[in-house]
Amino acid sequence: MIKKMVLFLAIVLNCNVLSAAEITKSLTVNVDNRPVMTLSTPQDWTAEVFNGQTFINPGKLEARIQLCNVSGAKTVEAAEAKLIEVIKSQVTDFKIKEVRALTIAGKPGKHFIGTGAEADDGDPSIAEVFIFQFGDTLFILCVHGEGSGAAEARENILSMLASAKKP
Repeated sequence: MIKKMVLFLAIVLNCNVLSAAEITKSLTVNVDNRPVMTLSTPQDWTAEVFNGQTFINPGKLEARIQLCNVSGAKTVEAAEAKLIEVIKSQVTDFKIKEVRALTIAGKPGKHFIGTGAEADDGDPSIAEVFIFQFGDTLFILCVHGEGSGAAEARENILSMLASAKKP
């Protein structure tokens, strides 16, 4: 009897119960009006495309997310050279405080954490920028906010990027 109870308890503890944040939906990312990647996002996140960039609203988190391809870049280093130019519509005066290596879809990328100013109103901003390659396309994803929103979104962003697949 005790063995059965221990086994039952072990099964219950190992069961995965989905929270609202773990329920996902699919987001298709287009480049030049051609679908190149799908990502899984939390259910309450929404997205819209404007001027060829995908802007993601992360639900209740106090952050803004911009995802765009880096035209002409063939390597992470080439995309990195364009980082300041690409994110300037969201974050200006970006100062890198930390760089981390990451792997997305089996390819090396970079994760930058830093500070700057929000482009719309000049308020201080904390930003996290991810450079990654999917297929032949290089992307920059910038998540920023005035407070800790970028850091609070980090795990969801990393999960979203890890979910990248062909459409």
